[in-house]
Amino acid sequence: MSNALFPCLPGLTWDITYSPAFDNVEQRSKNGAVTVLMNDPYPQWSVELNYEFLRDSEGRPSARNPKNYPELKELLGFFLQRGGNADTFLIDPELLTDKPEPVAAHQIGTGDGATTVFYLMRDIGGFAMEVQDPIPGSVKISADGTPVTSGWTLGTKGDITFASAPAADAVITASFRWRLSVRFAQSSLEYKAFMFDLYEADSVKLIQDKR
Repeated sequence: MSNALFPCLPGLTWDITYSPAFDNVEQRSKNGAVTVLMNDPYPQWSVELNYEFLRDSEGRPSARNPKNYPELKELLGFFLQRGGNADTFLIDPELLTDKPEPVAAHQIGTGDGATTVFYLMRDIGGFAMEVQDPIPGSVKISADGTPVTSGWTLGTKGDITFASAPAADAVITASFRWRLSVRFAQSSLEYKAFMFDLYEADSVKLIQDKR
């Protein structure tokens, strides 16, 4: 897994497509009754990005690109360094929504005097969505509203492990910022020129890396 951060480029348009998909198995009986089995309680997210312009005037400033922006090479170089869809990387949700996406004091569990492991979650319309890639230095844990500054560790899958189990009925909350681990959905990247030193990429598809 790579910790490389997907570049933020100004040509990204607002028509971003989001696709959460569950890995469900449908079983149909002879009388037509349907039973659906969930292999994973959490969906896998896909995102499709569209870039209406990518400038490419590196080394030769022009009237169209006076500041010599190498945006095409940034995107293309990032794709090539990942080996297409061979490697994962991180994407900041603010790139997709144009606003910060912090999680504040979200309940991640209730102590029972025995459980030591809890998992970071964020709320999506009442659905508790797993968070596997919090930004480490941003994670703050509290028990019944009191900050817990030591005695816990952050794991590699958004798991919080306490050295000693929180007290029974203690409400455990977490505040943090997060990123999404993804990979390119395809091994190829298509872009086309529409003017001199100006390119567009109509469909850059990313898919969540589930672990």
